[in-house]
Amino acid sequence: MAGRGDKWSREETFAVLFLYLALPSKMVDDKSEDVQALAKAIGRTPGVVA
Repeated sequence: MAGRGDKWSREETFAVLFLYLALPSKMVDDKSEDVQALAKAIGRTPGVVA
């Protein structure tokens, strides 16, 4: 699990970029189920992913 200040891996960066490109902009927030699921999968908080 990533801690505060840990650098993002290439895979984490691509996963978040893909999410941004796949979702309409109004759905990219920390309350979105997709954002929460990805955040949990990569060990980051939803707020950081969004």
